[in-house]
Amino acid sequence: MAGGQAGEEEPEAGAGDQLRSRLRSDLRRHVRRLAGGSAALWVLTVGLLALITTTVVPTRAVAAGIAAAGGLGGLFGWAALRARSGLAAIDRGRCNLVRYEGWSRPPDGSWVAFFDERTDLSVPSALVKLPLRREVGSGEGWSFTLRSAQDTTAVLAGHGGALLAVGRVVPWRDGEKAWVRRKGPAS
Repeated sequence: MAGGQAGEEEPEAGAGDQLRSRLRSDLRRHVRRLAGGSAALWVLTVGLLALITTTVVPTRAVAAGIAAAGGLGGLFGWAALRARSGLAAIDRGRCNLVRYEGWSRPPDGSWVAFFDERTDLSVPSALVKLPLRREVGSGEGWSFTLRSAQDTTAVLAGHGGALLAVGRVVPWRDGEKAWVRRKGPAS
């Protein structure tokens, strides 16, 4: 399976520029929210660490708070970095019309499958792992993919240009289990 290969259709020049502009704006706002949440959680972590060092007896609740705030801060920071790499995909990546299906299932997390016009809906042309849980649904939209030395980033937009998802394109061997289990019960 070729990661990120999809239909070759691009939006018209003017419409494509508007689509990219709206997506850039939405994605920048998304990055700011994620980075702000990450920073706030890390400040909370430092505050809780200060509380432990100034009290005689650290409590389990404070230690749990440190672990939770630090872990969530790291997760939001990672999602902000992924979203930021999505900006490059919008600017320099390939834009393709795709059909998509999104799903979330514990313990697999949230995923989006891309289908091009050459495939049926039984085997996707690309599987995208989302860094945070997000309901995407299914439909038709635009995908922007950009391959880097480390991985491939994908951005999914609706026909109107609304940001639907940003994630990492995974090799079929890594995402096949999630694809097969997507409609089964959560484990």
